Amino acid sequence: MASKRPFGDADFLCPVCRDVFDHPVVLPCGHSGCKDCIDCIEQYWRVSDSRQCPLCRQISANNPSLNFALRNLCQAFLDHRRYLEDLCEVHHEKRTLVCCDDEQLLCEICRESEEHRNHTCRPVQEIAEEDKAVLLGKLGLLKEKLHLMKAANVENDFAEMNVQGEATYLENQIKDSFKHLHQLLDDEEKAMLNELKLEKEKKLESLRDKIEKIGEEIGMLTTIIKDLKKELDSPVVLDPNTAHIHLSVSDNLTRVWNEFEITEPIPNNLERFDHCPCVLGSVGFSTGMHTWDIEVEHNSSNLSSGVWCIGLKDEILSITDPLESHVPLLGFEKPAAVRVKLDLTAGQLSFSDLLCETVYHTFTHSFTETVFPFFFTDCQYPLTILPGVKPEEI
Repeated sequence: MASKRPFGDADFLCPVCRDVFDHPVVLPCGHSGCKDCIDCIEQYWRVSDSRQCPLCRQISANNPSLNFALRNLCQAFLDHRRYLEDLCEVHHEKRTLVCCDDEQLLCEICRESEEHRNHTCRPVQEIAEEDKAVLLGKLGLLKEKLHLMKAANVENDFAEMNVQGEATYLENQIKDSFKHLHQLLDDEEKAMLNELKLEKEKKLESLRDKIEKIGEEIGMLTTIIKDLKKELDSPVVLDPNTAHIHLSVSDNLTRVWNEFEITEPIPNNLERFDHCPCVLGSVGFSTGMHTWDIEVEHNSSNLSSGVWCIGLKDEILSITDPLESHVPLLGFEKPAAVRVKLDLTAGQLSFSDLLCETVYHTFTHSFTETVFPFFFTDCQYPLTILPGVKPEEI
């Protein structure tokens, strides 16, 4: 009898775009993909005359149909994941309110606490709709401008075709008109053709300049849209339930610093670090390649023991491993930002300077357990996780 395996995130990912299925359709071979991804594949099929599955290469005779069961499972998976993310860490109730004074997410029980009783609270959905409306407005303006630029580009393409057509037509007319004229008119014919050619080149050059400028603006707008989407993503977020009592974690869970004292009551979670000022990432990794960047410009924390890490020891950049062996990295200055790259398939963990791309050290290890991002700080200046790098599942 086959053993039962619980569903994981990978079961709900499209093999083409590597995101949760969106309107999944099923191919005759049994593999599924997002409708938009399959539409792109069908366009490729029409060009190549070969209807192959992108995974198993099996020929598909029929058009793919919508997989309603998988679509419903993916929607349930996304709803459940959003529900877990919305639970209060203290009361395990759904956080439906925003404290406007402290800018914190609250549950109904938190609102009645002494800390927030006299504060102004508003529903999360109301705040989210306002923020979403602002972002959608900005994104809509950018998309509208991009659409106008592309439309202008198409119009210029048609204009170029018309210029080419008009020039060819006039050239033929001139040749036909002068074909039977006296030799005396030959010089005039050549002059007119030459003038026409120069005028054509002048117009084409002007159109090419306009097209080039429009292309540059389209590229800039595309970059702005990508950067705007990238700002909403973070490869790693912190788990405040593991943070030492002296550590403070930002509301967006991407920044941590040492307060050196307890500023407010903190639940005594079993997973919380007791003896050293540490905090873990909220998600551990067991497969694939993962990269995250940390801003450390003003932070001067020492090394921790029992882990793979990079830090300062006696003001010298050093590394350590779980066997507690410290290796100084002589000749390197303290970086402003560090990149951590974890390749579980290759069994490698490397630390490098994000700005100059200098690799400080690469550990080689056969990872058999889940690996969590680890942050140690005995400094009041924060460690900040930078946005923009997404994990690659292999």
